[in-house]
Amino acid sequence: MTAFAAAGGVPLKTSDVDDMTRYSTAFGDDEANINVTSNSSSDAIADLTMGNAALALTSRSATQTERDLLQDAGVSALCESILAVDGLVVVAPKGNVLPSISIEDVAKMYAGEITNWSQVGGPDAPITLYGRNEGSLISEVFQTLVLDPAGLTLAADVQTFASDAELVSDGF
Repeated sequence: MTAFAAAGGVPLKTSDVDDMTRYSTAFGDDEANINVTSNSSSDAIADLTMGNAALALTSRSATQTERDLLQDAGVSALCESILAVDGLVVVAPKGNVLPSISIEDVAKMYAGEITNWSQVGGPDAPITLYGRNEGSLISEVFQTLVLDPAGLTLAADVQTFASDAELVSDGF
């Protein structure tokens, strides 16, 4: 957002306030503020429902239950627009010679049904699983796109991390 404002010649101040980032700029004699929090899609929609947000950016469409809650809260004109398409990347150890793997097998790995690379044509080695913490946007996307279609849930032994930086530095 800062780079976008700078490209347009708009001075933009940023500050961290509680669990959000505040972007501020002069707007005539007033100051315009945009507060941005980074939570899950569910939290964003809940904030919209409770009147704590005027806009919610999510990684998925609102569920029917969420749409009903929004309507009950008086948010009658829900407009969803796709701004970008995200991707998931599954990373294997460098020495793993497995040429490819199906989404179904990835789902079974993360559900704890496949625990050794030899079960999918790889070397005889245990599979250690890493991922983002429950409630993060990426964990919701992974659940929705990988686990839900297979009717599976995340295994308890998946090592989860609160941030991408923590996952990369501690997980690998």
